[in-house]
Amino acid sequence: MNLGSNGTRTILFSAVLLAACIGQYVSAADFTVSNDNSTGTGSFDQALQDVNQAGVGPHRILFDSEFFNVARQIHIDGRYAIVNELTITGPGSDLLTVIVAPRDINNAITRDLFVGDWAGNSPPTLTVEGMSIEIGPATGLTKRLFFLTNIDLFLYDVQMTGNSQPLTAQSGNGIVIQRATLFMQDSRMSGFAADANGGAVYVRNDNTESVIIERSVLTDNATTIGVPGTGYGGGIYVQGTGPAGSTTNLTLIDSEISDTVAEHSGGGIALFGEVRLTVHNSTISSNTASTGAGGGIYQITNGPLNIQFSTIVDNFTPGEGAGIYADRPNAIVRVTNSVVAGNFGGGTGNEITADVVASHSLIGDGPGDADIARITEDSGFSGTLIFDTDPMIAGLANTGGSSRTHALLAASPLIDAGSVNAEPREDSLPVPQTDQRGTGFARVSGSAPDIGAYELQVAPAPPPATGGSGGGGGGSSAPWMLLVLAGLAWLRRRTGVHR
Repeated sequence: MNLGSNGTRTILFSAVLLAACIGQYVSAADFTVSNDNSTGTGSFDQALQDVNQAGVGPHRILFDSEFFNVARQIHIDGRYAIVNELTITGPGSDLLTVIVAPRDINNAITRDLFVGDWAGNSPPTLTVEGMSIEIGPATGLTKRLFFLTNIDLFLYDVQMTGNSQPLTAQSGNGIVIQRATLFMQDSRMSGFAADANGGAVYVRNDNTESVIIERSVLTDNATTIGVPGTGYGGGIYVQGTGPAGSTTNLTLIDSEISDTVAEHSGGGIALFGEVRLTVHNSTISSNTASTGAGGGIYQITNGPLNIQFSTIVDNFTPGEGAGIYADRPNAIVRVTNSVVAGNFGGGTGNEITADVVASHSLIGDGPGDADIARITEDSGFSGTLIFDTDPMIAGLANTGGSSRTHALLAASPLIDAGSVNAEPREDSLPVPQTDQRGTGFARVSGSAPDIGAYELQVAPAPPPATGGSGGGGGGSSAPWMLLVLAGLAWLRRRTGVHR
């Protein structure tokens, strides 16, 4: 599906609009899973088979709420073709785990769990929500979860776990998307290993499709060099194969990419061709490019790379650009309200090897380090760039929310060093309301936003004490308390809330 635009705000709007439209459909048929059997009447396997016999959708697979009100597992070992519009709505990733049996990796019939190649107009969409999917343990055997061509994939609250076994000479051990859109929200991918490119996610698009990953985690994934010229993108690999101007957009929002290993380059992310990357309010940390370059991000594309309110630290490569490596004449890296520091390796430009325009950010390389001459302050804004300074951050940890990031220590130079006015570009996302952790963690907690994905939360000052007559003000507090209690009683009557 074409969601092309000149800016990521339009991409997000298009994705939300599309999801809303999907939600308005009236299903042609519903199929209910009523037990946790592997096969037979009422099973998940049977529902997936019945969908393909039901004609043109959209269709839905639902799970009986009375049976799936406690945690249950379903074991399946089939291969399911996606031929119609389908939404699979599970009870929640904490209540349903689908365990997929790995089979002989040389058997093409069982290599993929969900597979589809749509050749006509109006391609269908596969939506999966509210479940965990695990590849069962096996030595030398595994199975890819999704292999979709011209079929858009939407994932909500889907926790996906591989078994760390690679598909021989294959890319994208978790998800392969070709000429289609991928939207992932509140999801997780770990334990996937590809024997080529894209340990968890492999995308190859020739038009203006989009990949949007929001409030999600990709961790502990890997690639190996099973085929000469591969081994890129331990977490994500995106290749835009279309002509100039037909840009594929990869947008990472409120998310974490960590502990991934690419045997060649792009420990966390690898990009080739016509691709635009936006990293917004996110953390890319502790990734490794074992033999090439770009421990965090490796970019060989003609599109820009925008880093906003993000933390890129502790990534490694023996080559260049341990944090970010970008090598194309038009590949400008824009860094705003972000920290790129503490990345290390054996090559020059340990933090960033690229042409960089930056504002309100901390870059770990100092003025005397290699490639620092290629970093200039954005002429459109006033704001100090901090070089060659310890950011004073804690290790990668869960400090709230569904993803990990690096907390700021009390004396960190990142505190209140950002700006809400440094993101006005057309291809920038708006200043977020929260930090990476989400609800309950304000993006601006002090006098200005902090640099990076984490905002140190400052407790509000207590209200000034008000004196009164009799007992140190006690006489004046009682009427206020009565008013508060009366107001609460009135509110409960109006809303029907009783405790």
